[in-house]
Amino acid sequence: MSALVACALYAVVVALTLHALLDCVRTPSSRVRFLPKTLWVLFLLSAPVLGGLAWRYLGARPMAQEPSGARNDSGAQGFAQV
Repeated sequence: MSALVACALYAVVVALTLHALLDCVRTPSSRVRFLPKTLWVLFLLSAPVLGGLAWRYLGARPMAQEPSGARNDSGAQGFAQV
């Protein structure tokens, strides 16, 4: 049973690290805070758990939110002008 728990914890660490690495690589440099992206990647690889949590909460600036009324996903833009 303890081997199963160890494997599950290992899988969680690997998933967290891969998610943080992919997010770091895909994030535009203009949204990265505190360190250059290459140093973030090195930090993520050297300290997977701490690096992943640091990237999540400190690494990337949040994306700007659009006002809820400004977005029109219905595809009927021509009908709104009638």
